Amino acid sequence: MIRRRAFLLGLMLGWAVSASVGAAVAADFSPALQAVIAAAKKDPTLTISYGNDTLGGAEGAKLFQAGMNKLFGTNVDVRYAPGAAMAQLGNQLITEINTHQPASTDVYVAAATQEATMVEHKALMEVDWKALMPDRINDAAIEENGMAVRIGGGMSGATYNTKLAPFVPERLTDFLDPRWKGKIATTAYGAGFDGLTANGVWGPDKMLDYIGKFSGQVGGFIRCGELERIAAGQFAVLAMDCIGGQLDSWQAKGAPMGRMIPLDGAQVRYYYTSIPKNSANVAAAKLYVAFIQTAEGQAILRKVWAMDSDAYPDSDLGKLVDAIHAKGATTSRASIAWWMEHPEINTTTDQLVTILRKQK
Repeated sequence: MIRRRAFLLGLMLGWAVSASVGAAVAADFSPALQAVIAAAKKDPTLTISYGNDTLGGAEGAKLFQAGMNKLFGTNVDVRYAPGAAMAQLGNQLITEINTHQPASTDVYVAAATQEATMVEHKALMEVDWKALMPDRINDAAIEENGMAVRIGGGMSGATYNTKLAPFVPERLTDFLDPRWKGKIATTAYGAGFDGLTANGVWGPDKMLDYIGKFSGQVGGFIRCGELERIAAGQFAVLAMDCIGGQLDSWQAKGAPMGRMIPLDGAQVRYYYTSIPKNSANVAAAKLYVAFIQTAEGQAILRKVWAMDSDAYPDSDLGKLVDAIHAKGATTSRASIAWWMEHPEINTTTDQLVTILRKQK
């Protein structure tokens, strides 16, 4: 009996301490965030859909759910379902808005080019993110009046097999060397090259001239997510490789892999979270998006998607950009506004993709 009483007393004291700590943490939340938390507790459901290779897919969703609920004291049930490609899902959301249907996902995750389309169609909700977390979320993370929040990014480059590469490449022009002929894989959709077609970067004429020469060097097409074909030696390099997010995992397996950021074509490309205007679970969606901006959320993002946001100090992306600058290169930053300011990209990208595919 004495032991049982002692156990119950200890349990009650533990609850009291936990409650007091939770109250102290809650007291640090802004009034706007407290209101969102209260709303999420009344409707603790979140439906999200994006590709398995985005935000860590199902595994990432579980980690973000656990971290979000722990931080905010909620019990939100995050229901993840694998979704379509970013552009396809964006088109689906626009159709759902126009036909007055609820959004198929409460949180939209996409790159700047897809987000630009959503902004143009006024399909996203404007949110005062700084009011929710004024001590964390800053102006650098927020774009388009709060319609999009930058979660992370990377730099387009080339991933190569260190045993098969005829030499260590440093520039895109290196791939025109005859020693690379037939050893190069690229994507059928011109990944990484599109942003360089913008005026003020390479521009349409220079890029199309380059692609005309580069296409003769290409040995085949693969997707950005197929780095195993580089590791296996089917090709010596994938140029360009989107943002090379799988490199670390292959190197950890002992694969002879290296990566370069072209000094003549360095570009930072960003990814975002947004809330569709027709989201059915707005409060929970706001908490999910806000949590990814925290230090804990960014740590999970690095673990499951190998990226973070240079909106915050000591980010891996920020260090990478600094290293490229130290080599004398300049970088362009492909934000949502930047994509919208360069309509020539779409036309030129269509042309360069045609050139690449004709070669094969």
